[in-house]
Amino acid sequence: MQCFGDIAQAIGGEFETYLSVVAQVLDQAASINIDTSVSYEMLDYVVSLREGIMDAWAGAIGALKAGNKGMS
Repeated sequence: MQCFGDIAQAIGGEFETYLSVVAQVLDQAASINIDTSVSYEMLDYVVSLREGIMDAWAGAIGALKAGNKGMS
């Protein structure tokens, strides 16, 4: 997931073209739910996944802000 943020930072404001598709992927990944009976490995995976989602959003927002796209 972090690669989306890295790509966004690399291309800057031009990332706006891909934002809707990336947002859908990040939304789908964020919707993963776990119950209390999962293994610690699965819990660790979900925590890592959510950290990656936040990193991707941070990169995308930073790139759009730096490119003055969609930000006031």
